[in-house]
Amino acid sequence: LLDSLLQENTHEISKSRNTMRQWNLLLLILYPSENFGEFLSGFQPTGEFQIQYLKYKDTFDWVAPAYSVCFRFQLQFQRGKKNYLFSYSLPETPEKMNFFLSHTEKKGSFCIGEFCSEVNYNDDQIRDNLNTVCGLVFGLKTNITTVRLFFAGDWVDSDSFTTVEDEEKNKGIVMLGQEQDKYGGGIDIKQSFSGQITQFNIWDRKLTDEEVNDFHNCESNPKGSLVSWERENWNIKGDITFEEMELPELCRIKLTSLVKTIPDPVDFKTAAKLCQFISGTVQSAGFGEDPNLIYQEFKEELGLQDTECVDADGDISYWLGNFYDDGVWVNYLNSTHKASNMERVRVPKTPEETCLVNAYGRIRPRLCNRLHCAVCRLTKKTHDINLLGVCDEETMVKENFDTLYVPSGIRNRRMYIRGVGSSHIYYEPGESDSSEGRTGQWVLQSFKDPRLLFRLHKKFSNSLPFGRLTWEVGPYPFCDLQPGTEVDLTLSDCPDETFTCNDAECIPLAKKCDQRIDCKDRSDESNCNYLQVPSRYSGDQGPRSTSREPIPIYLNISILAYPVINTIGLQFTVDFYINLRWYDGRLSFKDLNAQTMLNSVPTSALQVSREGF
Repeated sequence: LLDSLLQENTHEISKSRNTMRQWNLLLLILYPSENFGEFLSGFQPTGEFQIQYLKYKDTFDWVAPAYSVCFRFQLQFQRGKKNYLFSYSLPETPEKMNFFLSHTEKKGSFCIGEFCSEVNYNDDQIRDNLNTVCGLVFGLKTNITTVRLFFAGDWVDSDSFTTVEDEEKNKGIVMLGQEQDKYGGGIDIKQSFSGQITQFNIWDRKLTDEEVNDFHNCESNPKGSLVSWERENWNIKGDITFEEMELPELCRIKLTSLVKTIPDPVDFKTAAKLCQFISGTVQSAGFGEDPNLIYQEFKEELGLQDTECVDADGDISYWLGNFYDDGVWVNYLNSTHKASNMERVRVPKTPEETCLVNAYGRIRPRLCNRLHCAVCRLTKKTHDINLLGVCDEETMVKENFDTLYVPSGIRNRRMYIRGVGSSHIYYEPGESDSSEGRTGQWVLQSFKDPRLLFRLHKKFSNSLPFGRLTWEVGPYPFCDLQPGTEVDLTLSDCPDETFTCNDAECIPLAKKCDQRIDCKDRSDESNCNYLQVPSRYSGDQGPRSTSREPIPIYLNISILAYPVINTIGLQFTVDFYINLRWYDGRLSFKDLNAQTMLNSVPTSALQVSREGF
């Protein structure tokens, strides 16, 4: 029975999650629950930048012929370019053993000194669910040492090198959530880990492939011989959170990794557009899933209880991705995909009732312009939500703001959007705030320096903050902007070589400012600025080179006439035109069009001094 459950393979939410629940129940029946109690440790879970780590109370010597390290983790926020999940340090070799995530290369590395085994990952994979890692090092008493890495139960990489003897092998220190740049210290917040770690154990032997596989599938809960995952064995630094869980829950696929919610009541057209924006489709009915089971899971696990999707009895309502077409309920994206088992759904009373809603546990036809929440089932291929418009100093240099964002649950009854590392976007409600009258504002704020923030103009409070919108600088100046300054920021999923309309629609970049309306909101033909002149620009000063090379200046002299020629006095008068042309790195060109006649620049834009001859 256990084998048959484990071998089931389906991508349908109801079947896969129901199978996992049966598997969890069997484990709890076959084994006492007290043997499966575990805890998750949360490092910087809400995004705050703090020094937090767990330090194992006991040390161990580097003298065994082999070692094995296994643990589970889930990433929350990036901290710098490399984040260390654990480190083992010797007095003379501070970076003896560690595992870190390289966010620029999208690789996880298990290293013994400078020798590493690596695995490629995608961001969704390590953010949405707990991931298992097992690193093995063996052959330490021979001439050749091997480092082997398992990820998600699979052997992904191996590396061998000539064995190196350490001068000092005693009293190695283990630390979670931080690298040790020096023995027992050298803490750097940019190398820290934000997320959850559990079941961290170290053995003084090589684990078998079967043991690794059992650990990954939650079929066993082994304790390390050198480092054992017991809460009383660790010294705690900082406000680390702890959450008790049963072992089978660690292997359970989280519902929030499969769907995202739109907790704002919207019409169906807006719901479909928002689901597409966050890489999903509106949850449908009648395609092989049990609607009652789906409804209960959504009600229990999506955190909608304190939103406007819930009635007084705690039941929820949300759009379904079905459309009534010629007497049949079909998928709204594909009219040939007909829903089944819809006999209990009443026939629409009017021709306009072509949309479908799960209204507090009952599936009913509704007018498509009614307002309901939405549940978006995520597709396999997700795309990033990019933030544009914040100055490079704050995004690239100081890293106070992110350029990539992901929907991440609900806060203050509306969608919560967090950056991948150092900032987040949330709704700050005002007095008597509701979907019928929004009085609050969306806020874009830095975690690293909470004083730095933007507030979205209140006229956009009724909608989500996606698209090209007007924000105001908060009470603290940055990016050479004073408090209250209005700035156009873009939160968009549009790919390269496209333009984001104010309403988040994407059009080809070449269609911007081409004197033709392409955006539905007409924003592609507004604010067409072909030349961007910095505030400190001075036409009286020549351009400066950004390197040691001289700036090429192209000279053209056009002689127009010789009005006077004095052959006796050997003199003449000439009318001529001098044209100097050079590249000025202080200027930025934008909205340029293939039709060069559209790229005119008013002479008032540049105040260049006239040279006298």
